[in-house]
Amino acid sequence: KVGDYHMVEECYFTFANKSSEDYEIYLCNIGGLVETLTSGVDGEIVSDNVFGNEKQLVYGVRENQQISFDLTIHFPNVIPFTTLCEIKNWLFRQNKPQKLSFNHPDLKDYYFWCFLRYKEDYQDATGFKDMSITVQSISPYAYKTPILLSKTVKTTPETETNSHLEEMRINIDSANIGTIKPIIKCVQNSSDNRQIQIENWGAGTDANYLNTTTVMKNVLNKGDIIEIDTQNKKVRIKKTTDEDFQVVNATKYLDLDGNGFIYLNNGVNILKINGDCDISVQYTPSVRIGGV
Repeated sequence: KVGDYHMVEECYFTFANKSSEDYEIYLCNIGGLVETLTSGVDGEIVSDNVFGNEKQLVYGVRENQQISFDLTIHFPNVIPFTTLCEIKNWLFRQNKPQKLSFNHPDLKDYYFWCFLRYKEDYQDATGFKDMSITVQSISPYAYKTPILLSKTVKTTPETETNSHLEEMRINIDSANIGTIKPIIKCVQNSSDNRQIQIENWGAGTDANYLNTTTVMKNVLNKGDIIEIDTQNKKVRIKKTTDEDFQVVNATKYLDLDGNGFIYLNNGVNILKINGDCDISVQYTPSVRIGGV
C-alpha cells in the first residue's frame, strides 16, 4: 500500500539531537500543520471541598490536553534493512521525551517535547516508501526557541536603593502561556563585592512593581559567576578558582525575604538593574499554536 500523498514536501526534522537529513528521509505532509493543529484549548477546573466549608473552592485551571498529531515520513531511496532498523530504534526507542523540531518555514521557530509512536509502513512494488507516525507531546502547547538577552551594567558604589542606571526591556508575546521563569546569569565585575539587584517593573510610567531578585553583598568576588534557575529555584556558582558550576544553598546568596526568584509576564517587562556586572537573561516561551 502506498500513502495517498499527491505532493511531497522536503521538510527535514530533528529528533533527539539527530537530523532526518542524515538518512535522507523527510516529512511529506507537514504543510498546513499550524493551521490544522489545535493546542492548549482545553482545561480542567481545579477545585476541592474543604471540611467545614459548604462552598466548593476553585483554585484555577489546569490545561490537560497534550498535543497529539500524525505525520508521514517519506523514504525517497531504497533503504537497507539494517538502516531501517537503525531509524526505527532512533525514533521509537527513546526512554524519555525528546525535542522535535522542523525546518519548515511555518514551524521553524517551534519545537515539541514528545515521544514518537509507530503507526504503519507503506510499500509498493519497488519496496518501502512511507512510514506513518504519531507525535505524542508531553504538554498541551509548543515551545519557541530559547531567547538570550545580555547587557553590561555598571553603577557607582554610592547608588541608592531604587536608583537604577541600567534597564533591560523584555517583550513577551501575548500568545505565551502563563508566567516565564528565566535563567539569569551574572558575572561580578566589582572588586568591592557589590550587591546585584534586578527588579521587574512591567511597562510604562504607572507600571506595577512585580518582583525582585537580589544577590546579597559580599557573597561574590570579582570574576565569580552566579546562575539563578528561577524555574527550578536553584542557584549555581562558579568561582574564579572552580572548573565548573556548583549547586549551592540559595539562602546564602539570594535575599529570599521578598519574591527571591524573578519571573516575567506577558507584555513588556522592564528590568531595572543595580550592580557592576555582566548579566544575561534566557527564557523559553511556551505558546499555543494552530486552530485556537
